[in-house]
Amino acid sequence: MKSIRPTGYLAIFLLFGCAGCLFGANKSSPAASSLFVSSSPFGAIVVLDGRTRAETTPLIVRNLRAGRHKLTIAKAGYGAVTVSVNVTPGAASAVEESLPGELVGPIFPDGQKLSFRGKLYSYQSSYYEIPAGSYEISRSADTVAIKPIFPGQTLLTAFNVVTPTFLVAAGAAAVSQVFTYQNSDVSSLVIFSGLTLVSAMLDISLHIQKGRYMRAMTITPVPLDERDEGALYAKANDLLSRGDLAGATQQYVDIVRGSRDSIYYPMALYQLGRIGMIQGDTMLAASELRIIVDRYPVPELYDRACKALADIDYEQGDYKSALGYLDKMAFLDKLYTRAEIDQYRAAIQAKMR
Repeated sequence: MKSIRPTGYLAIFLLFGCAGCLFGANKSSPAASSLFVSSSPFGAIVVLDGRTRAETTPLIVRNLRAGRHKLTIAKAGYGAVTVSVNVTPGAASAVEESLPGELVGPIFPDGQKLSFRGKLYSYQSSYYEIPAGSYEISRSADTVAIKPIFPGQTLLTAFNVVTPTFLVAAGAAAVSQVFTYQNSDVSSLVIFSGLTLVSAMLDISLHIQKGRYMRAMTITPVPLDERDEGALYAKANDLLSRGDLAGATQQYVDIVRGSRDSIYYPMALYQLGRIGMIQGDTMLAASELRIIVDRYPVPELYDRACKALADIDYEQGDYKSALGYLDKMAFLDKLYTRAEIDQYRAAIQAKMR
């Protein structure tokens, strides 16, 4: 029986190795673990495993160690949210949290007024932005009153009772010491005087803290037409579905010019990018889509924006850039599969040969 020489083994190894390179070159390697963090509203600080990120929401944390992580999302004027996140090896995960204390929309019967800390506001505004906290709400014949509750109010009430009590006890001890001249009265006087002083200082400190807290609790009326971006976005989508590109564009632009802390901001950018592609203005489309990829990477739009930018670069012959955007895709959107993108990648690489 003829034996195979070592050179034969080497030839077989090289043959299968090269075949593996050829068939595997067009496949995307498993993405490193990454985490998409978004919040409502945007612009929140993110603390991951005790370290504060430089970026604010929405953001992507790349090359993250697989396993469980502690995530805190906070923004001034809103309550913080802390969650535990389990990151899957070689995959992308997403966390989207609504921060407490955003907007309240009280319902006002005709003729009623809103009172916040004693100040009257017009009921014609449907939304009011208030800080996170506890509130006491009461209603009279024509007014709905919202009063902030100081977090240390229970302790403050206790000191308001205890301090006068200690003061009376110290006074009684002083009177007794004057008329009886007993050492025990002197000791009681010293004790109650000390307790009165400490209690009064704590009482004053709490009153100062309460004053600062109450001054910081302000309510901001937000007119409906400036805040109800959801209705504006729905109207724009309706115009777009009916082929009114100019009307839809104007509505989307109005949203973009408004608050950038809303999910409707990147959604409007994406739709403006779509309109740009429909009209053949790829430069405008690319500029809108890049803002989503680079600055507003929300899970709902990130993959779509990457794919659209890859399409634009492919049509313009910038194959390297197109491959770069395909590499960025996280496959959180069920619209795309790795197999489909691998086929697209292969077509682009064939153009580059």
